[in-house]
Amino acid sequence: MSGQLEIKDYVEDFYDGPHATPKESDHGPIFLGIKNVTPDGRLDFSQIRHVSPEEYPRWTKRVVPQKDDIVFSYEATLHRYALIPEGFIGCLGRRMALIRPDKSKVNPRFLHYYMLSSLWRKEAEASVISGATVDRILKWFNATGHF
Repeated sequence: MSGQLEIKDYVEDFYDGPHATPKESDHGPIFLGIKNVTPDGRLDFSQIRHVSPEEYPRWTKRVVPQKDDIVFSYEATLHRYALIPEGFIGCLGRRMALIRPDKSKVNPRFLHYYMLSSLWRKEAEASVISGATVDRILKWFNATGHF
């Protein structure tokens, strides 16, 4: 994309979640999975998993989601994007990643809406790598070293 700005020009950083699943817990912070992000860009907490307060630090070593971060699925079920609301306490689940927008360059809500657009979907589809079992968006993450 010579001469055009790329997503990395508008974000502070990219982070992926743990590549594992914690032990089941009946309370504690939310373990945010793909099923918690709707196709229309909202968070759905009707079916949540928890990570115990004792294990929470282990699951947030890479990143602690904060208000206005954009979480998204990068593997298997693609094109799920949602904004983290104020007061959210949780961690990224398997196959979930997070973009932390650079608020001095872009309004996080605008970036979120853009990621829900057909224009973005087309750009993302051009970066999908089809694996033996699931598809994965990889292009943007190679440059960051997080994936």
